[in-house]
Amino acid sequence: MLGRCVFSRRLFRRTSRKERNNRRAGDLMRRRTELLESVHRAIDPMQMMQRVCVETLSLISNAENALIGLVDDERTLTYIRGAGTRLDAVGATVQLDGSLSGLANRIGIAVYSEDTENDDRVDREACRRLNAVSLLCVPIRHGAERLGVLTVNAPMPQAFTAADVTLLTQVAEFVGAVVFTSRSLSRSTASMFGLGDEVVDSASAGISAKARYIANILSPGSIGEALDEELLRKTLDQRAFSMVFQPIYSLSTGALIEVEALARFHAMPYRTPDVWFAMAHSVGLGIELELAAIEMALSFLGRIPEQIPVAINASPGVIGSSALAVMIESVEPTRIVLELTEQIAVANYQHLSGLLADYRKQGVQLAIDDTGSGFASLSHILKLAPDLIKLDRALTTGIDFDPVRRALAKALHSFSSDTGACIIAEGIETAAEFVTLQEIGIPYGQGYYLGRPGPVERLKPTFVPLDKSPSVGSKKHTLATSKTPLKGLEISAGVPR
Repeated sequence: MLGRCVFSRRLFRRTSRKERNNRRAGDLMRRRTELLESVHRAIDPMQMMQRVCVETLSLISNAENALIGLVDDERTLTYIRGAGTRLDAVGATVQLDGSLSGLANRIGIAVYSEDTENDDRVDREACRRLNAVSLLCVPIRHGAERLGVLTVNAPMPQAFTAADVTLLTQVAEFVGAVVFTSRSLSRSTASMFGLGDEVVDSASAGISAKARYIANILSPGSIGEALDEELLRKTLDQRAFSMVFQPIYSLSTGALIEVEALARFHAMPYRTPDVWFAMAHSVGLGIELELAAIEMALSFLGRIPEQIPVAINASPGVIGSSALAVMIESVEPTRIVLELTEQIAVANYQHLSGLLADYRKQGVQLAIDDTGSGFASLSHILKLAPDLIKLDRALTTGIDFDPVRRALAKALHSFSSDTGACIIAEGIETAAEFVTLQEIGIPYGQGYYLGRPGPVERLKPTFVPLDKSPSVGSKKHTLATSKTPLKGLEISAGVPR
C-alpha cells in the first residue's frame, strides 16, 4: 500500500512541476500586464479627474453637477469627466468665446453666474440643456499652462456662496497639480515600462527592481499582491515548508488516538500558517498549496501507527479536486478523515454533500473544525452530519471557571452523542481545563497541556499528566466513548493548539 502511495505521490509531483513549467512564460506576461494595469489605474488622469468630480459634489453642498473640461485648442473646450444628475454633458464641446467656462479659462480667475437666464456671459442654450441656473466656473492651471475648467451647477438661482467660490478656487489649484502630475507620470511610466524594458526579471521569474520601485510608489497594493504570488510560487516550487505533529489523546485512557500535522513555512518575515493559506487563496493558489500540504502529510503515513488514520484539512475546492481523489486512492480510504473548517465559505452544500458522499462510501470520515467559533461551523454540522466535531479553543479556554462555556460544551457533547459523532476539544492548556472537560464527558482532546507540536519521532503513545491533577483513567473520571470510532491525523492551516 505504501508503495502505491509513493508512486502516486511522485506522479502527482511530476505532473505539477510540468504544469508549472509550462505556464511560467504565461505567468511572466500576465504579471507584467497586471502590474502595468494596476499602476495605470493609480495614475490614470481620467480616473483622477473622475474622482475629483465625485468629491467636488460632496464638497459643494448645493451643487447638482460637477464637470471638468479640458482645452482642445484656442477655440474649444470639451467636458471629459463629470458627476451628478446630468452626465449627458460629458463629451459636450463649448466655444471658449461666448461661454462662462471660456471666460474663466481666459482671465484665470473664478467666474460665477447667479442666474444664467439673465447673464449674457454664458452660453444660454447649453445652460438650458443642462438645467444649469447657477453656474460656477474655476480655471484649472499649472503654472502658466491653461489646462481647462472645473465647473459646478445647480437648477436654482443664487445656489452658491462666496465661501463656495473661495473653496472651489483652492480646490482648482490642487486639481491643476493633480492633472498635470498625473499626465506627466502616465507619460513617464509608459516610457519606463516600454516594450524594451522588463517588468518581470525573466532570469529569476521575479518582479524587476525597476518595476518594484515604480509600483511601490504609485500602487503599493499591486506590488504587494504580485510579491505575495511570487513568494507563494517559490514556496510551492521549492516545497519550502515542513510538518510538525501534535498528538490527540483519549481523555479517559490517555491513549494516543489521532495526530494533527501542522504546516510550518520557512520564508521570512514570519507568518502564521493560517495567513499563508489565506494569502494563497487570495491570489488563486490556495488549492495548490493545500494539496501540497496534504501530499507532504501523507508522506509521513509510514511513520505513524497503522491503527491511526490520517485527517486532511481540506477546503470545498480541494474536496472537489481530482488530485485529492488520486491521493486518497493511493492509501487505504478508511485511514482518511476530511476536515472542513470555517475559513472557506461553502457556496453549495448540496454539491459538497454529494462529493463527500462518494468519499464516505469508501470509508473516509468527515470532521468539522472550529465548532463554537461562529455560525459557519454549526451550519456545516447541521447540513453535512459529520463523524467528528472539534470544539474550538475559544470554548476550551477558561472552561474551568466559565459556566457559559461549560453549558455550551455540554450541549454540543449531548448533540454529538445523539447523532453518533465524536467530540474533540482543542486548545487544552491547563490541568483545570483538562479535568473540567473530563467531568463534562468530552472523550478526546489536544493542546499544549497534552502535548506540543514537534517532530513525528517525539509522538508518545500515551499521555501522562504534568502535575497532580486526577489521574487519567481513574474511576472517578472514566468516560464512555462516543459511538463512532475516532481516527485521524489532521493537517491544520491554523495556529497550533
